[in-house]
Amino acid sequence: MGRGITVMHIYGSQLKYLCLPLPPRSEQTAIARFLDHINSRIDRYIRAKEKLIALLEEQKQAIIHQGVTGRIDVRTGRPYPTYKPSGVEWLGDVPEHWEIKRLGQCGKLLKGNGGNKEDEVPSGVPCIRYGDLYTTHTYFISESRSFVSAEKNDEYTALQFGDVLFAASGETIAEIGKSAVNLMSSEACCGGDIILFRPKQKFDARYLGYMTDCCAAANQKAVMGRGITVMHIYGTQIKNLIIFIPPASEQSAIAQFLDVSVANIGDAITAARREIELLREFRTRLIADVVTGKLDVRSAATELPESMPDIDEDRVDAVQADASLRMTEERIAQEEESR
Repeated sequence: MGRGITVMHIYGSQLKYLCLPLPPRSEQTAIARFLDHINSRIDRYIRAKEKLIALLEEQKQAIIHQGVTGRIDVRTGRPYPTYKPSGVEWLGDVPEHWEIKRLGQCGKLLKGNGGNKEDEVPSGVPCIRYGDLYTTHTYFISESRSFVSAEKNDEYTALQFGDVLFAASGETIAEIGKSAVNLMSSEACCGGDIILFRPKQKFDARYLGYMTDCCAAANQKAVMGRGITVMHIYGTQIKNLIIFIPPASEQSAIAQFLDVSVANIGDAITAARREIELLREFRTRLIADVVTGKLDVRSAATELPESMPDIDEDRVDAVQADASLRMTEERIAQEEESR
């Protein structure tokens, strides 16, 4: 019934022809009661999974922070033998043999220049735009989602392997200056509204990617952000970003450890999100089957409690929710089998 291209519309003159299955009033009540109960269980399960995802994200940030700030020696799993003051109160101590520098001391900062999205072509020179740092790249840039032609490439800022790209503007102070390190060895470029850091001393590129966008770095960048409607950050501010520099061999060890840890947590997050997606699909199918009469839930509705028991949402356990869901699915399967 919908009409339109950019914006879709539907009207009462069309909706009045919508066909609805209408069971007897007693069955309507039973169906509504059954679906209320099941929907409540599903919502609890989803909330439990969403809390799990949030905890996993926090755990990932904590592991990265511990690794790049020397709270733990990833080679032994224990703290370093000796520490020294970092000189920054809120950053605390760092391992005795690590260096502490401002980013500007370790290389040069450049302003990215380039055209606009109208320059994009299906294939060509990989091009990173500032919005990609928010939507596509986390810590690393391994490939680009957009390209420009070789002719247009001359109008953009060329990238080198190991360059760190900072988003110079954004919508929130919490994300301003979000960054990722370039791991592409091929020719590549970046557009405008990007601040480029090019190291002059040797770094492990992956360590630098983690270091410049870990929570300690993000907190520093948040303080640097300026603006109200749109937030901005500048190279004159980013050059003051304090970073920790362990020996090259330790940088590589930290990067390898974090690669494995982050990948494992990422797999768990992906699995939890997929479970939520499947559960929502299950709910949609179940509602469709019940309200169209494909599944008789009258007997099941009579066995349900009058109300769901009160529980502390913060203590909802995903395993208990999963068991509850399996019981519901078994009951539905029994009803279908009996039919």
